[in-house]
Amino acid sequence: MRIITKRRILDYAKQHPNAAANLSAWITVTTAAKWQSIVDVRKIFRNADLASVRSSKTVTIFNIAGNQTPSSPRFITTLAASLS
Repeated sequence: MRIITKRRILDYAKQHPNAAANLSAWITVTTAAKWQSIVDVRKIFRNADLASVRSSKTVTIFNIAGNQTPSSPRFITTLAASLS
């Protein structure tokens, strides 16, 4: 799986240390994953969902840390990665 916004995720983790561990774990698992479908993704991340973006590509949306970061929960819920 390819992480679309890895630099932004790392920048966010630096600014919000309480989210850093969850984000780091998500990056590790997601980068190593060989998922073929959303069904495979949901075996690890049960709240993952698919969404179409402006480019008409489909991305996988993840809910990291259950929105526990009060300063910017929207960012945490919109981490996107491409299965291809």
